[in-house]
Amino acid sequence: MTDPILFYSNLEEYFWLDNFYRASQWLPIQPGEEEVLFITNENWYQSAKAIDIEDALRIAFQPTPYLAMRAGRALDSDQIRKDWEVIKPVVMFQGLNAKFRQNEDLMEKLIDTDNRPLHENSPSDLYWGVKGQDMLGKLITQVRAQLQTDLKWFERNP
Repeated sequence: MTDPILFYSNLEEYFWLDNFYRASQWLPIQPGEEEVLFITNENWYQSAKAIDIEDALRIAFQPTPYLAMRAGRALDSDQIRKDWEVIKPVVMFQGLNAKFRQNEDLMEKLIDTDNRPLHENSPSDLYWGVKGQDMLGKLITQVRAQLQTDLKWFERNP
């Protein structure tokens, strides 16, 4: 078995896998709306919680992913999509897909991780982190598998 890749801190080699890593991505602010440029996947994810477009834009355009996270977490329950707990992995997958497909350097780095296990090494996150359900690692692994499949298809069909 190959060694797992752990990521979390900006001081680590694989920080580029983390949602706080600055990688521009274009996504719609809400379904049916025009796309906007998000500076990180965290800004995208946190803004997607909001029901109100003004709240979503305020979160999306926070200058750092940490501030976007705080703004998203500060929403009251009546400001958050009612289906959020169900759709949050889908939203995260959409953002990760955009992050790695729209940033060629990151796409290449992700593909180069081959089939090594990927885990967010959060000390406390029991949903996204490896000490819990490891959802972030699982979703990035799915994005990587799709990219690898697409790359093989294009190699066979130039």
